[in-house]
Amino acid sequence: MAEVVVAGLDLAELVTLMVGDKARHRAPPRPAAGAGRIELHYRRGETAGTIRLDPGEIVGLGGLVGAGRTSLGRALCGLGRGDTQVAVRWDGETIDCRSPAAAMRAGFVYLTEDRKRDGLFANLDILTNTSAAALSQFSRLGFLNRR
Repeated sequence: MAEVVVAGLDLAELVTLMVGDKARHRAPPRPAAGAGRIELHYRRGETAGTIRLDPGEIVGLGGLVGAGRTSLGRALCGLGRGDTQVAVRWDGETIDCRSPAAAMRAGFVYLTEDRKRDGLFANLDILTNTSAAALSQFSRLGFLNRR
């Protein structure tokens, strides 16, 4: 625990206070704004907007129940069955996210907020659960090759 005057605190000191050791590695420099930019356009009912991301940025969706964060995340990963539509553009080119397979090929995955209900095959073993997303690499005609 430490008490410090924030006005005089630099990044290295902050990291040391947070992790208890001097930072040995720093994040790589960020690319110029706009290079590799992703634009996520969404519409849910009367609400529409755009989220713009530059390479290296991470976004978390938050909000109250019913605000649309779950339906936006699901729509982005090809799981949308509700009233949310999304269109994704990367460097000006449209990215196909209309199905979970297409979204995965584009690098998008959905981590459910209710893993017990939506994230597991509770009646199947751990091998099947951990390989489900890559089943095509381990199976023939949808049957898992346990070797």
